[in-house]
Parts: sequence; structure tokens; C-alpha cells
Amino acid sequence: MLGVAMDTLMLTVIFIFMIIGIAGTLIPLVPGLPLIAAMVLIYAVLDGFQTISLTVLAIFLLLTGVGMAADFLSATIGAKKYGADRLGVYGSIVGMVIGLLTMGPLGLVLGPLAGAIIGETLSGKDFQSALKTGLGSLIGFLGGALIQFLIALLMVGYFIYLVLI
Repeated sequence: MLGVAMDTLMLTVIFIFMIIGIAGTLIPLVPGLPLIAAMVLIYAVLDGFQTISLTVLAIFLLLTGVGMAADFLSATIGAKKYGADRLGVYGSIVGMVIGLLTMGPLGLVLGPLAGAIIGETLSGKDFQSALKTGLGSLIGFLGGALIQFLIALLMVGYFIYLVLI
């Protein structure tokens, strides 16, 4: 490809960013799956698509989209599964945005919880039911993070298999 020293340096940098990507599936605001997909794309281009085919790249991009959609929808689905009405779902979404803006990454976890509780309370539900909905939102958020984490491990593992084995 580029010579042994450059290949080693390039793979080292790509693996470092992939590790950051894996962590990013669990740390809000770090675009984990897109970062991993970008590293695979960079490697494929630099390698002239000899190791990573366009088909593999397309599958990685599809997995990235699935993971991001799961992450985006999971808190809402969790809230809905635990009995949220329209205000609870909207509260979860608004809480995520406000939480992010006011508390940073921690707000992405606590915001949907608080937003769902507030939304449910405003719709007339008692605090116990509102809390159940808020916890559903939190469980959904954590489920989305788990899905992204597993997809990231799959992508990085398959990349390592293709490149090093």
C-alpha cells in the first residue's frame, strides 16, 4: 500500500479513532458509529478498495444508519412502551434537547427522563405514573446506546478481520 512504516502509522491512527468511536457509542456527543464508518472509508480509499469493497463499505454505512436511528428513537419508544401519552413523548424529546443545552452530555441522559415526567404530569397523570414513563424513557435511551455499542463492536471486529487476518 504505502510502505510498512506508513501502513503501520495509518492503521494505528485509524484504530485509535475507532476506539474513540466505540467509546462514543456510550458517551453522548461523540459520534461513535459515524466516526468508525469514516475510518473504514478512509482506509478503503487509501487502500484503493483492495481490502474493503464497496459492498462492505455500504453495509458499514447501513449499520451506521440503523444504529443512529435506534439511538434517536429509543428514548421515545421506551417512554411509549411504559405508557407515555403525547405530552410525555414530546416532553422526552424536548427534555433531551434542553438537557443537552444546559447540562451537556449528562443532560442527554437526565433530560429525557425529566422531560417525560414533566410532560406526563402536565397531561394529568399522577407522579408515580409519570415517573414510570420517565424511567421507560431512560431505559429506552440506554437500550439505544447498547445497540450502538454492539454495532460498533461488530464493525470494528469485522474491519480488524478484513485488514489484519
